Amino acid sequence: MTFNEFCERQGLDENSAFAQWSWKCYILGYKHGNNRAWVTASDAVKDLFKDNQRDLEEDILKMESECSHNFEKQAEEKLVDNDEEIYEIPGVIFITDEIKKEYPELKNLKMIQKEPSDYMTWDESMDYAKKMTLGGFDDWRLPTIDELRGIFRTKQALGIADDDEWFWSSTEYSATNAMLCNFSNGNVYYTSKTTNSSARCVR
Repeated sequence: MTFNEFCERQGLDENSAFAQWSWKCYILGYKHGNNRAWVTASDAVKDLFKDNQRDLEEDILKMESECSHNFEKQAEEKLVDNDEEIYEIPGVIFITDEIKKEYPELKNLKMIQKEPSDYMTWDESMDYAKKMTLGGFDDWRLPTIDELRGIFRTKQALGIADDDEWFWSSTEYSATNAMLCNFSNGNVYYTSKTTNSSARCVR
């Protein structure tokens, strides 16, 4: 089931924060036979979304920590480890164990951002990754230069389109320069942190 199909079945606005929360609960619970966990987590925060004037970030993070931390860890591991049960999360590419075995530089990754960002400086890219909540997760980051090269090497298996773009890594070359990888040929270079390039985050 896709995110759009889920929202249609549940009568949810695809652009709402509650729809994103419910989808995350669904992926991490209901798909793994834990219907109660999904229903409980969704119902527990439903009232928080009624008042649009409130800043919900703190409430949502607290609720997530209290009711789904351990369960999320277990379910996420199952999502990634079982190649036959990879479920769609919009905008996310899963890194399977099979890919990790072939490309060990990706061993610490679980997910990759499918669509790259607009052009931005290195500092802006670091901040962009820090603020990202794609798929309901808040631990996104820029890949290291080795991870970025690994993503380039396996981009066909990951379904990443060929493009002549330079992507920022989190690896610094000096105080004023950082490392990039070109996704048309895999070349690695460094440039000023004030240069505008794309970002593709990982977690």
